[in-house]
Amino acid sequence: MSQQIRFGLVRPVLALPVLLASFAASGQPGEVTFHRDIEPILQKICQNCHRVGGVGPMPLVTYEQAPDT
Repeated sequence: MSQQIRFGLVRPVLALPVLLASFAASGQPGEVTFHRDIEPILQKICQNCHRVGGVGPMPLVTYEQAPDT
């Protein structure tokens, strides 16, 4: 796999922490929950590739599958 293709696959994963940080800084009241706050981001950006049978190295569909970082 070429370096350009690999970077193209990794780029969305690198964007996730930035999106989460910007969401946290937006001043939204209340506790962050997976289903309300994180899952829509994963669905929009990650789950096209990160699903069972996708090209992503692991699925990111459920709370249990999402990394705890």
